[in-house]
Amino acid sequence: MMQLSKDEIQFIDNYLQKAEVVYFDIRSEMVDHIASAVEVKMENENLDFYNAFKAYMAINKKEVLKNNKNLTRFSLVSVVPSFQEIKLFLKFMSSSVMILVLTALLLLAYCFRLSSYFDSFIENSPYYFIITILVIAVAQFFITHLMLKKRFYYLEKSSQILTILYWLRLVVFPDIKATASNQVLVFIFVFLMLGYVIYTVRQVRMFYKLKLYQQ
Repeated sequence: MMQLSKDEIQFIDNYLQKAEVVYFDIRSEMVDHIASAVEVKMENENLDFYNAFKAYMAINKKEVLKNNKNLTRFSLVSVVPSFQEIKLFLKFMSSSVMILVLTALLLLAYCFRLSSYFDSFIENSPYYFIITILVIAVAQFFITHLMLKKRFYYLEKSSQILTILYWLRLVVFPDIKATASNQVLVFIFVFLMLGYVIYTVRQVRMFYKLKLYQQ
């Protein structure tokens, strides 16, 4: 099968940027999809790149850009993550990596008898979780808007899971007292927060791998 050149790949990317496909990861998926289809068309119909691309987009442009339109509209009006984002996060939280993290946390709690520290944490520092969430939110804003310099859909959407964690903290234990059951709640929340940080770092790494692949 014919392989497109870097200039031809960049042509497709530029076309999608002009079509307001703003998310780098979504655009990369579209570029791969279009490039594969154009390569097939070039070979099967003996066309050059430009005519194959023009013929393909004349028929498929609306369908190709439909997904981007839905994503962009959803991102503008939604203040909570979609079921897809929640599902991805929960899937990660049940992955082998997070099972190992949970095991390590349980061993630490058992070996160092952290229950007394949890009591002190609960009684004397009711705002620690809120402060932690704010620090993570600021750090993620810095990463997405100042470091990456390109919009990454799945990273932006995952940040809204932080909103759920924030409201869970307020609803589940707004005036929490030091009890054994509440120690379990605090432990679960710490696990969720740690999982979210690892999940976000993983998304950033995926972004840089994708960026290197595109260069």
